[in-house]
Amino acid sequence: AVREVLSDPKPSNESTTANPVIQLRKTEPSIGPGFLYLQFNNYPDIARSIEVSPPLPDDEATARTLATFDRIPVVDFHKIGVLYVGKGQTHELEILANTYGSPDYVRFLNALGTIQRLHGFSGNTGGLDREMDIDGRYAYFWKDDVTEAVFHAATMMPTNLERDPQCSAKKRHIGNDYVSIVYNDSGMDYAFDTLPSQFNFINIVVSPHSISTEAVSPTHALIGAENSFFKVEMQRRPDMPDIGPLSEPKLVSAQSLPGFVRQAAIHANIFAQVFWQSASAGGKREYVSHWRERLKQIQRVKERLAGKSAAGA
Repeated sequence: AVREVLSDPKPSNESTTANPVIQLRKTEPSIGPGFLYLQFNNYPDIARSIEVSPPLPDDEATARTLATFDRIPVVDFHKIGVLYVGKGQTHELEILANTYGSPDYVRFLNALGTIQRLHGFSGNTGGLDREMDIDGRYAYFWKDDVTEAVFHAATMMPTNLERDPQCSAKKRHIGNDYVSIVYNDSGMDYAFDTLPSQFNFINIVVSPHSISTEAVSPTHALIGAENSFFKVEMQRRPDMPDIGPLSEPKLVSAQSLPGFVRQAAIHANIFAQVFWQSASAGGKREYVSHWRERLKQIQRVKERLAGKSAAGA
């Protein structure tokens, strides 16, 4: 009997039919998709506990309300400046006039976001022209489910020192960004007020810390050389408080650098917006995200409808 069991590798039909759980998993789902949807609703609503809003009236006031609502972005949007500082450069004009950077800077920029053609771009460009290529042909964008960002890279914008000797076309974008990423290849410390502006709140300065070696694979060619490290430090306006862990310089690998700097810039931009909203209103105005602003608009519409219903009754 023992020899017969060992020589028969096939499972018996009795063991399969005796386990209904195995059959259930193979033939039908344990939870129907409709069941999950019902958990979000009180269905059937016998007690009429769900508040159903009446349809919006078809009038001019409703049209204006919806137009205002549509102008509020669905996601939070950030515009971040990007500057390249070449060897020995210290002056604003020579930095803005740069049209290219080092290979490490190019690799960093390519990993910071996704390059997009500006002409005909349907999304938010943070003020960059998308019709006449006035601000360049391309820009870098990044997004996830709740956040979008555009990077105003000075090296990607046109430089014409004859028509625009002060590079004002570039500065009108980067000078209005609350946060700027500064890739510092100068070999010297970068001064915070190199690019003076009313809205220059925070600089995230990236400086090479170790000499890059030749990339050893296509993967390394995309993210930078192996065993290369960069110093990342945050500079802030004197009247701003400390901002998290970047109050002290950090040493970051080339592979982690773009993601680390991108997230730091976005968080710094949120902080700068909160700071500016509070400072410009004497501490009496609260920063409101796009999501909260959309919710406020919806609540106003509901209150207006409730008022009309009460007046009609």
